Formats: sequence, C-alpha cells, structure tokens
Amino acid sequence: MLEFSNTSGYAILALCHVAGRGARWVLAREIAAETGIAGPYLSKILHTLVKAGLLRAKRGYRGGVALARPARQINILEVVGVIERQPRAPGCLLGLSDCSDLYACPVHRVWKVTRAQVERSLRRLTLAAVARTVLARRCQTLPSGCGGGASASGPPDHSAAVRKTAARRDGKRTSLTDARPTRRRGGGRAAMRSK
Repeated sequence: MLEFSNTSGYAILALCHVAGRGARWVLAREIAAETGIAGPYLSKILHTLVKAGLLRAKRGYRGGVALARPARQINILEVVGVIERQPRAPGCLLGLSDCSDLYACPVHRVWKVTRAQVERSLRRLTLAAVARTVLARRCQTLPSGCGGGASASGPPDHSAAVRKTAARRDGKRTSLTDARPTRRRGGGRAAMRSK
C-alpha cells in the first residue's frame, strides 16, 4: 500500500542526524558513520536535499551540510516528495488507470479518504519530532547517554554522542575530543594518548 522507498528513509535518517548537530556543519562521512549509509549513496541523497533547498552545503575547511531551515519548519511529506518525485500514494489502490470519482473502483472512496489522512499526518509531522525520537533511541544505545536535553524548538545537540560512537567504531576507548598529544618516554615523537 503506502510505503516509502529505502532512499526516503535514508534521507529522513540523514536529516535527523544533521538536525541533531544544531547549527554546526556536518561532514558527509560523519553522517555515514552514524547511519551506516554507504558514502556514495549518501552523497547522492545529500546532493538532492541541497538542490531541493532542505540542506545548505559549504565546501572547504570546516564545511559540510546544515539544515536550510529549522527542523520544526521541515515536514516529512516534503522530504518524501523531494526524494520520490512522484505521487506519495497511488491514485488507485487497485492500480486501475481510469479510476476516478466518476468511474470509481470498489475501494476508491475508502482509499481517497485514507490517502488524504496519511498525507495530512505526514504534513504535520516535523523533522524536529522525528529527530527527537531517532536521536533519543540512539542515546539509549550509548553507555553514558548523550549529555544534552531536547528543547521545544528542536532536537538536542548530540555532538558528543556522535564523537563517542565514531571513536568506538575506530576501536578507541575514548572520545575523539579526549585525545591529546603527549611525548613518549625516551622518544622525541609525539603520540596520541588518552587522558
């Protein structure tokens, strides 16, 4: 019946992680590490979202992507519409090309009402609300939580959680921000060691 493609799901997930970083620019590789979306596939999705005006992109040093509007002003129906580029739900549930109010199939009236209700719900559902849920679940999987509360205006800033997860995936025991250069005994080369 009504089903999003994997690409739409990935786009929503990527946007949630960008929203979770607040006003900071987020690198595509950070999103890929957090979501598990393959890099080249993610790049295409991000390019589509930038082109549609949902994301802003900045090249070069300290670049990346950021939301073009606050998460509370982006609805899920808009995101799906950008990715799918086709009607969000089939006009006829039975797939009949000539189904209409004038020549209705047996389920036309029920499906017309249901389709309108689903679209209304998705239009009311904001990225901020979805991001709060997605990122709260993410926090539950981290031993020390995310260290930030959700606000009424949008999802919490989960930068620390992102860094901790990325560090764990690299096989390190510490946050990326906890690393500091120190000198080894008897050697002149600097090494990275946790506090």
